Amino acid sequence: MGAVARATEKVLNRFRVAKIMTIAELMLLLNCSMRTVHRRMKDWRAMNSYNCNGRFYTVPQVAQFDADGLWRCREAFFSHHGNLTETVVALVGAAPEGLTAAELGRKLGLNAHSFISRLASHPRLTRKRMGGLHVYLSSEHAIARQQFEARRLTAAMPVVSIPSDAEAVMIFVEMLRHPDLGPERISRQLAAQGTRIDAARIIRLLGHHGLEKKRLPDSESPAP
Repeated sequence: MGAVARATEKVLNRFRVAKIMTIAELMLLLNCSMRTVHRRMKDWRAMNSYNCNGRFYTVPQVAQFDADGLWRCREAFFSHHGNLTETVVALVGAAPEGLTAAELGRKLGLNAHSFISRLASHPRLTRKRMGGLHVYLSSEHAIARQQFEARRLTAAMPVVSIPSDAEAVMIFVEMLRHPDLGPERISRQLAAQGTRIDAARIIRLLGHHGLEKKRLPDSESPAP
């Protein structure tokens, strides 16, 4: 094994343990200059964080990206899409209703005010004002039109409140007792016990917690 291959293996092994490293740590590990580390970054397919001034690095063999192509390791945030600008463009383009600055901030784990101003005129983004908020859409006209219409329809729907903590406990207890029932039947079960929580609020609770109910629709559920 040549010197470069040995160095690469050493770096990858260290990344598997540490997950993220700085340039200074890589220089110390390899006992080489910053220039040499930067030259070898391409061989390692290393990527730097989109926060913390980009000072943390990781490699694809370590990063565990979520459905949005994002990964967080301690204070460092990484994106499969590349830098922060490319990441915002990718997230907006994939969002069925586009994204507001606040929604982007929550996804990225950043204060939106720290980056949104420089993206207002980005050629791959479109910004529309809806209900007092700016919504960022794709620059592709057909996609932007679909995103705008989807958000308009959502905005026109009545707001469904999330159940209180006490109501959530009752819902989850009922789900455990009757795992084959859908939201409509769970709602009826609770109503029979004197607690009224409509199915829309139960669905809202499940969505809030990122839960998918793998059960038969209410119309197909067996009678309790």
